[in-house]
Amino acid sequence: MKHTSSALLKEILVSTLISTAIFVVVGLSLKLLMPGFLDVGNPENHDLLSLIASWIGTSYILAVRNPNNYFAILLGIVMAVLLSWQFYLQHFYDLAILYLFVFVPCQVLTFSIWLKNSKKSETEPFNPSFLSLKGLVVMLLVFVVLFCADIFLLPHEGSCLVVAMSAIIVATSVLCNVLIIKKKTDTWYLWVLYSLAGLVQFSVSAIWPTFILYIVFFIVNTAVCVSWIRQTPKENYGWLKPLFNQKKP
Repeated sequence: MKHTSSALLKEILVSTLISTAIFVVVGLSLKLLMPGFLDVGNPENHDLLSLIASWIGTSYILAVRNPNNYFAILLGIVMAVLLSWQFYLQHFYDLAILYLFVFVPCQVLTFSIWLKNSKKSETEPFNPSFLSLKGLVVMLLVFVVLFCADIFLLPHEGSCLVVAMSAIIVATSVLCNVLIIKKKTDTWYLWVLYSLAGLVQFSVSAIWPTFILYIVFFIVNTAVCVSWIRQTPKENYGWLKPLFNQKKP
């Protein structure tokens, strides 16, 4: 167990170093292209907090390429707390509440369940798995409910496209934080969708620093999605099983 923990912590270190290199380049590029970026003298400028949260979040995503690395979830908790603080300062109180009182507890529960199952991994392997067909249908229905609730119940500014992308971001992030508790591989194609929605939203809104951050999110989320699919045992393919069980003519 000690050797395993050391190996997992080494993965955290490597992922953090890679994330650091990425965000040094991103931060310097944004500062050169946008002189107002990281204006710490402006109390309304929260770029530094956003950059730190994104750096830790990317470290988390890179580390969780290994579905058995429960230590990575601790980075996810820190990221969620920082983002909640950022949204509070930006007066996005609904998102601040969502991150602090939904995402943080989900991450804590994820860490607890992953850690517990790691101790019995030899007898009962806790591998990634896709949702069953019934689970997929339920997930899609919940997505529609969350999407519509965000659009019709919460105040929004901007074009219809921006509002729709914002609703997708909220719906997918809620589902992802729930699905990852049970190591559902479906988590990651939803995170890819989340990243694409963010790219559209912040390009249309011309918020270029956040747009560039979402380019990073899209790349790392796609990489982890591919990694988890490869590490998902064929018997755990859930709703995808019929596609792979069809015999070629």
